[in-house]
Amino acid sequence: MRILGIHDGHNASACLLDDGRVRYVFQEERLTNLKNYVGFPQRSIRRILELCQLSIDQVDEVAWASNYMLDPYDPKRIGELFERENRTPGKKTKERLVLALRRTAPGVYDRLLEKGRRKRAQHLRDMGYAGKITFVDHHRAHAATAYYGSPWWRGERVLVLTNDGAGDALCSTVSVGEAGRFERRAETTQADSLGHIYSRVTMLLGMVPLDHEYKVMGLGPYAPEDGGRKSYGVLSRYLGLTEGGLTFRRRVSEPLNFVYPRLRRDLNLHRFDWIAWGVQHLTETLLAEWVQNCVRATGLRKVAAAGGVFMNVKANQQILALPEVDGLFVYPSSGD
Repeated sequence: MRILGIHDGHNASACLLDDGRVRYVFQEERLTNLKNYVGFPQRSIRRILELCQLSIDQVDEVAWASNYMLDPYDPKRIGELFERENRTPGKKTKERLVLALRRTAPGVYDRLLEKGRRKRAQHLRDMGYAGKITFVDHHRAHAATAYYGSPWWRGERVLVLTNDGAGDALCSTVSVGEAGRFERRAETTQADSLGHIYSRVTMLLGMVPLDHEYKVMGLGPYAPEDGGRKSYGVLSRYLGLTEGGLTFRRRVSEPLNFVYPRLRRDLNLHRFDWIAWGVQHLTETLLAEWVQNCVRATGLRKVAAAGGVFMNVKANQQILALPEVDGLFVYPSSGD
């Protein structure tokens, strides 16, 4: 059975699975020379089919990542996107409606996006594909890469964690993997996303969100600790863990994807390196405590992880050093 996997968000990509074996995987940026390319990966699909000497009608099923997604955007203008979603709605009725739905009725807005997502299947129909298309939950896809990519999934029970900015209305999940399958135990909504804080801080520091977070991570250790703790003191008031410790919960009123204006106010006159230290320390502290809680709740000491927040190698170093953790596998690419 041939299954074509498609992702059309940032780092768009395609993959062909042939009777359980990966034949080819391409990221669209490699063929377009546009870093972090966003959109339908048409070139990747055509190149895979060409290399396999197949036509599109010889594909049995398509697995399309995420149940819904924002419209494709130019990754070079992601900062403008974040600015737009946080500013006061202008005079345009459509913009006012979209922002109101995103802020006050995200469930309604998500269903509208999901309906629109189905229309994107027309890209495949235009290529001549008439078969079955399955849309795969965003964090289930992340969890699968972590679990099946880990060295333990064939014979051991594994704690499977995902954490990112957002995908299909969630930002983190906790699952237990056993005997080739995994079951979700807890999840956090996108309004309470640690990844959203980090990406907005990245933009606040004049860098490109969803791309330059590694620079913020690398900058943090150069800050004086006393200054960094001032910024951490501010940021720690934004997000914490729930009483059970398996999910995150924001401590501010607005959903954290709309937290940029608050960041600008609260961190005004803080030095840029203090802010980098603060957001990095927040990430390391919260992730380590979250992992400890998940290990205690499940009794599983081997952790498989995926998602953009787990690309933070300094936080991963802290997790691996935890006495509760016997092993950590992080899927090496957080592409969605």
